[in-house]
Amino acid sequence: PVVGWVALIGVGINVDVRAFPEELTNQATSLWLAGLRNCPVIWLVEHMIGAMDRLSAVLRQEGMPAILRRWRAFDRTPGRHYRIQMEGASLEGVAEGIDDLGALLVRTRDGRLLTTTSASSLHEVESDVLS
Repeated sequence: PVVGWVALIGVGINVDVRAFPEELTNQATSLWLAGLRNCPVIWLVEHMIGAMDRLSAVLRQEGMPAILRRWRAFDRTPGRHYRIQMEGASLEGVAEGIDDLGALLVRTRDGRLLTTTSASSLHEVESDVLS
């Protein structure tokens, strides 16, 4: 029997998409649109697997705090607006980073600090929406 934990990760990367439907243009991008043209998918997969393998070794040797330090160093979520679903309600707020388990911290308009593992980034939000 296998003892321990396993992380199951699903990753979707738009590689050569050159245009999205209008309703997705503010939410989605691709490597092609970001300037990485003609990226061989096998190269991308090999590099992602290598990176995950290295981070898995860091986790085993140094623990979750080491992963969180690295994650926070590259985290670009603070200050971004997000929509989350909680208890059947749709809420919006501004990200303040991640907690010690990797969940997103979102500050709502009424001042509550919520944690979530699923959120939608709101790229186009009027400045007074969350004021």
